[in-house]
Parts: sequence; C-alpha cells; structure tokens
Amino acid sequence: MSSSDQTEIIIRRTTSEDIPKIVNLQKESFPYLARYGNIWHPDELESHLHFFPEGQAVADLHGEIVGSASSLVVHLDPEYANHTWKEITANGMMTNHNPQGDSLYGADISTHPKYRHEHIGKRL
Repeated sequence: MSSSDQTEIIIRRTTSEDIPKIVNLQKESFPYLARYGNIWHPDELESHLHFFPEGQAVADLHGEIVGSASSLVVHLDPEYANHTWKEITANGMMTNHNPQGDSLYGADISTHPKYRHEHIGKRL
C-alpha cells in the first residue's frame, strides 16, 4: 500500500452495518483463533456498540474494513490490578463498561494481513 492509499483510510466509529465485515476481518487476521471460534461474534460486537459506542472504531478503505479496535472503560483497583481478558471484558460482552472508570482497556485490535505495517493499528 502506498502512502497515498493510506490517506484514503478513514478511521471512524463502528456501526451495526460494519459487524459482518469485522467478523470477516477477524477471520482473516486471526485464522488460527477463528478455527476454534475465538474471534468476535456478532452478538458481542452489538453489545460493544450498546455499552460503549465511542470505544469501537474501524479503519475503512473504500467500504472495506481493514482494521478494527474494541475498548471499554473499567476501574482497576489497585492500579494495574491482575486480571484475565475474560474477567475484564465480561467474557467479551463488555457489559461491565464503567463510564466512571479510571482505565481505557484495549480489548482487541486487528488489521487485515494485507495492510499490516501501514500504521493502521496506531491510527485506531
């Protein structure tokens, strides 16, 4: 991808219409995990949009989703408290998003293999 192509990538909030594209992106980005069903599922992505729409973003290149990021706000007490991914994300549903929390937790970031090393993750 050339730098002129990179400027055509739009970083924007995720919408419900993006969900099937994000699932496909996850399959491409994490084929081993996808084989075992360990990627985002549509119900989880809908839950993210319900609880914290501001924390969900995609990298859009002419309608193709080439990157995505999912996050939530949590309260960590003490700071940097030990946790598992399942605990902190409420098993991927993010129902425990806490707007008054003290930490933005990056639950997932993915970039299509074709577009890796193009700073999409950094932009997300």
